[in-house]
Amino acid sequence: MMKKIIFTLAFFSLAACQAPLDQKTYDAAPTKRVEVKPVAGGTAPDFKSLPAGDVRKKAFISHIKPLIQKENKRILQARQRLLMVRYSSSPSPQDQKWLLETAKKYDIENFSSDNENHWKLLFKRLDIVPTDLALAQAAHESGWGTSRFARMGKNLFGHWCFTKGCGIVPKERNDDARHEVAKFSSFKESIRRYIHNLNTGDVYKKLRDLRSAQRENGQELSSKKLAEGLKYYSERRGEYVTDIKEMVDTLH
Repeated sequence: MMKKIIFTLAFFSLAACQAPLDQKTYDAAPTKRVEVKPVAGGTAPDFKSLPAGDVRKKAFISHIKPLIQKENKRILQARQRLLMVRYSSSPSPQDQKWLLETAKKYDIENFSSDNENHWKLLFKRLDIVPTDLALAQAAHESGWGTSRFARMGKNLFGHWCFTKGCGIVPKERNDDARHEVAKFSSFKESIRRYIHNLNTGDVYKKLRDLRSAQRENGQELSSKKLAEGLKYYSERRGEYVTDIKEMVDTLH
C-alpha cells in the first residue's frame, strides 16, 4: 500500500506541475490599437466588430484563454483535495460530504470509498481539458466569438438544451426538432459546462481514457492527441477531429 501511495502522490505532483506549462502567457505579436466595443450586458469584446484575421484572433485568445486557465486551476485544486481525502486515515465529516457531492456531480451514483473502481473513475473524470484544446474548440464552434450564439448567449461550444425557452432557437432548425442552443450568463459559465460535459459524457470516454493514460505515463497532456476523443462532438466525425487538430496549430 505504501508503494501505491508514493506512486499516486508522485503522479499527482506531476499532474499539478503541468498546470503552469498549460497556462503559458500567449505571446502575441504587437498590432495597431483597435477600438473594442463591449457586448451589451457584459465586459467581453464584440469580436465581430473587430477586423477578421490576426486582430480578432488575438483579442479572442487574450479574453478567452485566461477564463479556461482559471477553470482548469479550479479543477486541479479539486483533484488535490480528492487525493488528500483518498489517502487520509480519518477524513473529516466535511471532506466526506464533499467527496460524495463531488462523485454525484460527476455522475458516479452510490459512490463508496471502499470501491477502488469508483476512485479510479472519479480521478478520470475530475481533470482538466488542456487550454489549447478548449481554446481551439471555442474558436471553431463560435467563429472566433462572432457566432450569433456566442454574441447573444455567451455560448462558445454550441451546447444544446431541450426545454422551451431555455436558449436560442436555431434559424435552420427542422420543424419537428425541439432543441435550442443554450444561453449562458457568461463565457465562464459556458466554459465550465463544456469541460464538465467532456468529463462526464459517455461519448467522450475515449478522451478521458487517453488523458488518463498520458497522466499514468508521466506525459504532458497533448491537445492534439486528446482531440481524437472528440469524434462524436460533431456529425462530421473524423473530419471534425482533423479540424480541431489544425485549429490547435493555428493558436501559436
